[in-house]
Amino acid sequence: MSPDLGLIYGGPILKPELFQIPRLGTLGIHHGRLPEYRGKKTTFWEIYHGEREAGVTIQRINAGIDTGEVIARASIPIGRKSYPRVWREVQAAGVDLYADTILAMAAGDVRRIETTDKPGKLYRDPSLRQLIDLWLKRMSRRRARRS
Repeated sequence: MSPDLGLIYGGPILKPELFQIPRLGTLGIHHGRLPEYRGKKTTFWEIYHGEREAGVTIQRINAGIDTGEVIARASIPIGRKSYPRVWREVQAAGVDLYADTILAMAAGDVRRIETTDKPGKLYRDPSLRQLIDLWLKRMSRRRARRS
């Protein structure tokens, strides 16, 4: 007897032999707006690129990297918040979204969210220079507001 639904939260990339076992597939959480922000540290990259919101996505896992069918999304405003605060809020929103999506799957009430079929850029860990650039940008904005 195989499981109805597989769930992953982080971890390595799964092989199809694993994520295809559950009858309803396997869901994964991605801290970033898909398909635009794929890969690592996407909350950082959303802030770095000046996005107004940071996203979290629940997707059906497939053989690609963050290219699965989008099942649910949520976002939080970035505004003047620090990266650690935005990250905490994205994680909290993600836990709630994941739980709600699991319950919806159990009730048979999940629909695919239409997105562009074209995967966005695959992001990697930021370099030290990019971390410093973000910090300097945010510090200069704070100084400008105080003036």
